[in-house]
Amino acid sequence: MRVALTGGNGFIGSYLCKKLRDRGDDVVCIGRSRESLEKIEGTVERHVTDFTPQDLTTAMAGCSVLIHLAGRRSVRGEDMELVAEFAHTGLAMLDGLLRGALANGLRQVVQASSIAVYSGANTKPYSENEVPIPASNYGLAKLYCEQYADWWSSRHDIPVAHLRLAASYGAGERLSPALMNMSDRAFQKKTIKISESGRHAIDQIYVADVVNAILSIADNGAKGAYNIGSGRAASILEIAETANDVFGNDGNLVVEPANEHSRPSGIHNHMIIDRAREQLGWEPEYTLRRGLEEMRDKWSLLQK
Repeated sequence: MRVALTGGNGFIGSYLCKKLRDRGDDVVCIGRSRESLEKIEGTVERHVTDFTPQDLTTAMAGCSVLIHLAGRRSVRGEDMELVAEFAHTGLAMLDGLLRGALANGLRQVVQASSIAVYSGANTKPYSENEVPIPASNYGLAKLYCEQYADWWSSRHDIPVAHLRLAASYGAGERLSPALMNMSDRAFQKKTIKISESGRHAIDQIYVADVVNAILSIADNGAKGAYNIGSGRAASILEIAETANDVFGNDGNLVVEPANEHSRPSGIHNHMIIDRAREQLGWEPEYTLRRGLEEMRDKWSLLQK
């Protein structure tokens, strides 16, 4: 198939782009910057766009599927009440893409959403059957995009699927998320420090499993929201210990007393993934250990 892809130069997008090429699909990578698009490896078409409907209609000519991964990411410490900027950026981009998809008669739209559409106000583990209640501007913007795309889909009879992604990890991801930061420290044989409130747990999913989920949705013509996670929550302590073990940094762990800035212990943020299992036949293949081992091997190759 011929796939229009935004975010092809990003973390998940770079893995997806390779997988699409490997299985023989034609890929049209769409982005604002020629410089960023040129960083995408392999044989793909590159289209620099201003994200207007007219230009995106040209960009998606001949495509059957749109996979929309591009979007502004949240930054730690950012004002959570700055909702309008997040929402406007995401909705304006999505509006142009959907208009281009309609003009070209695409059969499927897949867009990246996030576990951030849920919060502590939702029942845990999180289910697609419950109304999401975001706790951040990022999560709220993602939910706006889901709702707008669903409204659009109902008017134009083109299925749109949303992947509510857990915290994704792998070589190429930025080092600020907790798992990536601890893995980097373990790889460099540095001490990992965590709070004794390290029973806080996070749903972590390896990037290869995310890519397989995207392809399952695109190939099945699915619609609606799908939780895409590991099906469990890994505690900060478990992540630190596993990273140290995988990267040969055994014992180099300091558990510090909790303070006022520590996250409460015992919080488990993870999602039920039964809908993806039952409707898509998708199942995460990577355990935390296996994902970290593959990331270790990729990092090791980069050092040679």
